[in-house]
Amino acid sequence: MRRFIGALAACLTSGSAIAGMVTLNAPASSFDANAPIQTAALARYRISNSNWDQLISTSTSVSTSTIVGTSNIATHNTLNNARWNFNFSFEPDEGYTWTLQHVSGGRVTPGTVSTVTWNAPMGNANPLTSFNAIELAAEAGPSMPNGVSSAYVSVSNLHFSVSGLDTQGALGNMLDQWAGVEADSSRQWVVSNSDLSEHAWSLSGTVVAGFAGTPMGNIDERLRFEMRTAAVTTVPAPAAITLGAMALGGLAHVRRRNRQGQ
Repeated sequence: MRRFIGALAACLTSGSAIAGMVTLNAPASSFDANAPIQTAALARYRISNSNWDQLISTSTSVSTSTIVGTSNIATHNTLNNARWNFNFSFEPDEGYTWTLQHVSGGRVTPGTVSTVTWNAPMGNANPLTSFNAIELAAEAGPSMPNGVSSAYVSVSNLHFSVSGLDTQGALGNMLDQWAGVEADSSRQWVVSNSDLSEHAWSLSGTVVAGFAGTPMGNIDERLRFEMRTAAVTTVPAPAAITLGAMALGGLAHVRRRNRQGQ
């Protein structure tokens, strides 16, 4: 019995490490894509003719009722091929900070910094809403205005850090291109078995979007990069399932022996 308790303790110790894990570029099997996905916050960078280029929203359905804050950085011609270092971060009991810093390219004033924050409730939405996943998406298309022959969105140098949790895996570079046909967006996920709203974290990298030609219409929403925090239904990793089965099997064995000894 003492030997079993020791083995069970070892299993539980290993299991706790798994429970506190964040998986970077998580496989599709790590969460149930058919279950509801509840958006907590959306951070977006896009190239716009004359409206906002940077945003935080409470929903993927962006409207005046869901927009928390925006920044109108420049026109589409100024932003074309502008390269930005970005940082999207979260602090428990505070909220989100979404920052872009110009690196090179485009016609942007060198060193330009743009920041949007969300740190107070807005209607029924709260920046401290629980979530356990972050979706990254780069999209060029699905269509472009006349006059544009090609377009792209590139995201690189991705790095995720979090306080109090372990990480596994690695985020990869993202590239979505459009050349006259509808393009599929480039996506990846960060998924945790813990509530990420209880931990300080930061997601950083470099983003650049551009197009060839002269747009003869509105290019809003045709070139964008976004990060969405959300609550997903996780699927236990095989290792966690195995540890749980070992623990349950061991307990059943002990009970059988106890009954036989009575």
